[in-house]
Amino acid sequence: MLKTATNRPQIILSDYGKIINKAVNNISQYYPQFNVDKYVIMPNHIHMILIIDMDDANGRLIIAPTTVSNVIKEMKSYVVSFLYIASHSINLRKVFITSSNSISAA
Repeated sequence: MLKTATNRPQIILSDYGKIINKAVNNISQYYPQFNVDKYVIMPNHIHMILIIDMDDANGRLIIAPTTVSNVIKEMKSYVVSFLYIASHSINLRKVFITSSNSISAA
């Protein structure tokens, strides 16, 4: 069993999990007002804390060009399209792979 420095089991993302990870890390690239502070990829869902920056460089309040709902919708659309492509090119069925067992995505 793989262990981390704190003696916890190490979770390794599958190819599906890596697609989700990439999508989360790209949110601020496409939506500069939104920054992902923390996130956890779970077997069948994700938890995220988004920080919304509503000030411009001069400290003035700006109106966000989009909503949190739209950001999440676009991220999910990105993930689904890549998962669809991946599922037709390779046989993947799990989001997480651990050294001792596997946790299915759904």
